[in-house]
Amino acid sequence: MGGSQALCFGASRPETTNQPQPPQPHQKKQVDELMADDDTSTSKKDDSSNLKDNNLNEEDNDDVYFMRQALKVAEAALAIGEVPVGCVIVLLPKDTTTTRGTIVSHGANQVNATRDASRHAEVVAVDRMLTLGASSDQLRLPPHIMAQSATTPEQQKALQEEKNAMDDDGWGSGQVYPVSILSQCHLYVTCEPCIMCSAALATVGIGKVIFGCRNDRFGGCGSILSLHTATSVDDKEDGSTDKPFPIVEGVLKDQAVRLLRCFYDRENFHAPDDKRKRKS
Repeated sequence: MGGSQALCFGASRPETTNQPQPPQPHQKKQVDELMADDDTSTSKKDDSSNLKDNNLNEEDNDDVYFMRQALKVAEAALAIGEVPVGCVIVLLPKDTTTTRGTIVSHGANQVNATRDASRHAEVVAVDRMLTLGASSDQLRLPPHIMAQSATTPEQQKALQEEKNAMDDDGWGSGQVYPVSILSQCHLYVTCEPCIMCSAALATVGIGKVIFGCRNDRFGGCGSILSLHTATSVDDKEDGSTDKPFPIVEGVLKDQAVRLLRCFYDRENFHAPDDKRKRKS
């Protein structure tokens, strides 16, 4: 792994004893079979503009189906006071015409939980794949410390009981992946990756990025910079080369915007007292 990848995803961090649980046998077999495949077929065209709810629907195309899962991750982040951006990474199947891919990682913002402004949803998801969360999950503050920021009993309870919200869904295989596997993966995120995340995704060679709403202030996939395009990539000092990646935008964007509005319309209870937005 190149130096820039190690810096972003924590490969150089010291090891800790807080390791995730090992994968279940059936799950490991399924992921191992997918990892042996080199098929990089793309997902179906987005037709999600008229969808208004977040309930699973067997008729959803792949992009809509997996974006709904990313929205679930974002909702869990909102409940504990993080910016509600959610992400899932999907390893492509052998036959994309008959089978959906497998979610092998997911992430939500952990900026408050780690006191690290670079722990965005995409970085957390990739970090879990490459290092088992060495610079995200393993550096989170304990729940009882996080709960001290709460201003209501409901917030305090959510923070004290907070865990990896998707554990019960069996997402993630509990194994370390080579960075090369990301070229066979699609990343779904509810909001356009920022400039930092877009650059990181080009560095690790993600296969494709699908996002919901635009990030008009910091977007790195077209809004401010276009770091996903071939003209934006360049060679690194360590000899590695960024890789352009295709994007699909606007998938369930209205739902993504509503979650962000919920966060920004209320008081951020993790902020210092003199910085909190007070509601009358």
